[in-house]
Order: sequence, then C-alpha cells, then structure tokens
Amino acid sequence: MADANVLARAFGALLLTLTAFSAPAADAPHEQANTFVGCVPVAERKDQRLGCWILASQELGRLADTPIYWHLYSYPTPAAAEAAKGARGKVVQVRDEVWLFAVADSA
Repeated sequence: MADANVLARAFGALLLTLTAFSAPAADAPHEQANTFVGCVPVAERKDQRLGCWILASQELGRLADTPIYWHLYSYPTPAAAEAAKGARGKVVQVRDEVWLFAVADSA
C-alpha cells in the first residue's frame, strides 16, 4: 500500500506542476474558475489557459511484481535527458524546462 501512496503523491505533484504552467497571470481575467476541466493532450489545448495538459504518454508494457517508483528528474538539455532515459523513460520539454519521467526501482 505504501508504494501506491508514493505513486499517488508523485502523480498529484506532477498534476500541480503541469497546471502551474498553464495558470493565467494575476492581472488576467479569470476563465470560469468553477468549471471542471479534465486532462487533455497539450495539442488539444487551443486557446485555453487553465487546465490539466498531458505532456507525454508511453506504453510501459508488463511491470515487475516488485515495488516500482515514478521518478522525475530535471536536466539542462534534452540531449542530457535522452542520454539518461532508459527503456521506461520519457523526455519532456516545456518552455525552458527539460524533464525526464521514468518508472523504475527505488534507486
């Protein structure tokens, strides 16, 4: 159960991170603040500034029966992240940030 909690917290942190990128400026008019907005691929964002954007997806295949963890790393360049990616990693670049999302053991 603890492993599921770790993954749930990581997922929640990622959603907060993703939505932080799409929040409007403080002086911008608010867009229907009480409307539910589901997660959609970032390519379908259109003119929306608020929402939950899916930056990447990847099939993971069969996962091990041992505990696994979702890792989130920041890199200075896409090339550096690609070099560290591995089989179950995904490199994502948003604005000036480069991240590597990876599913692996605890190390």
